[in-house]
Amino acid sequence: KGISRANFVIANIPTMTEVLTESQINNFVAQGKFFRAYAYYYLAKEFGDVPYVDFPYTSTEGMYVERMPVADVYKKIEQDLLEIVAGDALPNVAFYNNGCYVTRPMAQTLLAQVYLQWAGAPLNGGEEYYAKAADMAIEVVNGGQHELIDPDGTTDDEKSAFNVIKTTKSSDEIIFAKEYDYTNYNIGNDYSRHSLGADAFQWTGDDGKKIFSPPGDVLYLPYLPCDMLLNSYHPSDIRGHEKQFFFWEYTDAKGKSYQMSDVGIWAWFDEAALIEGRGGNYNMPTFRYSEVLLIAAEGLARTGKEAEGRGYLNQVRKRAGLDDETVSGDALIQSVLTERFHEFPVEFKIWDDIRRTRLYPEEDGMNSGTLKWVPLASATIQNKPEGKTAVGKIPEYALLWPIPLREMQANKALEGHQNPGWN
Repeated sequence: KGISRANFVIANIPTMTEVLTESQINNFVAQGKFFRAYAYYYLAKEFGDVPYVDFPYTSTEGMYVERMPVADVYKKIEQDLLEIVAGDALPNVAFYNNGCYVTRPMAQTLLAQVYLQWAGAPLNGGEEYYAKAADMAIEVVNGGQHELIDPDGTTDDEKSAFNVIKTTKSSDEIIFAKEYDYTNYNIGNDYSRHSLGADAFQWTGDDGKKIFSPPGDVLYLPYLPCDMLLNSYHPSDIRGHEKQFFFWEYTDAKGKSYQMSDVGIWAWFDEAALIEGRGGNYNMPTFRYSEVLLIAAEGLARTGKEAEGRGYLNQVRKRAGLDDETVSGDALIQSVLTERFHEFPVEFKIWDDIRRTRLYPEEDGMNSGTLKWVPLASATIQNKPEGKTAVGKIPEYALLWPIPLREMQANKALEGHQNPGWN
């Protein structure tokens, strides 16, 4: 749907010269190209080769489109993004200062992500694309529109940078966020009801009434963090502390405390929404400035510019309360990957990192602040909520999703072209 709508905008807005100014037309087309690129980037990561459609359908003619090689899809994505990054159709301002519409830093950040993924598996673009990723990330940095909250080190309470990230609808650290507003528009996020285990929805206060009334069914905590992650945070790393990204205890309005049987996800916890049984009001970050810094760090580290790469890495570490990183070589790459996992534990970056590096994180000592990134085929895979581990449990074919049967039935050109391993 998103691609279809983007194609209609890109094709038809330029004809509306009698009702729109040239700058409005250019801006709307640029926004359409951003969302088309964003959607195809997602599809290419998840499915590999996909049908590429860049025109609006006005009839059923030509609807059966064959899968385009993923390398060519990436080139199409790059073309859209380079066009809007190079021009002035998108305002060069921060996300919230633009009313949450598309900005140039948004497009630059997406392109930096694309290049980082392109550099690794399955396309294996290598140093050329690591360099491109770093260069594009540095453009965001040099643009000056975004910055870290508490860059010199944050507090360890509910006013910390990580709690501001959770609640903000104004911070310049946020480059792109999914918007939610249940109170005014009845559009709430579902993340809050996934922040707790099923046991928490049985808690009762002193009046005998249940504390939380989640919207919809809650069977278990579907995004339960594994012990490998939780135990890897260094003691001085604020992100691993209570009520930063995770929490182990809840205290109600009357001061009564409740212990969690499983760790909860504080980054998603919305007390009012859970008590009232409605969707949450918090926006959910999609791109953050700290990721831009870590893309720059990794791209530079992988192209021989280690000192400069450590500088960007250490900005993120400093905010979290950690000492500067001093290592080089593979240890530096491992440090950047670990930092990405520690900085974005519930923003769904880890699977992309596993997929592009073909590496998987294993424990490297209790509260060491480090992880060992080992080849996926021989890695000890974590499994929650059962708590079991298994070596080599993720086969390489599972790094791509299967083409859904309904898509094959709708598009005859897909018949007989299932992703390997899923037949």
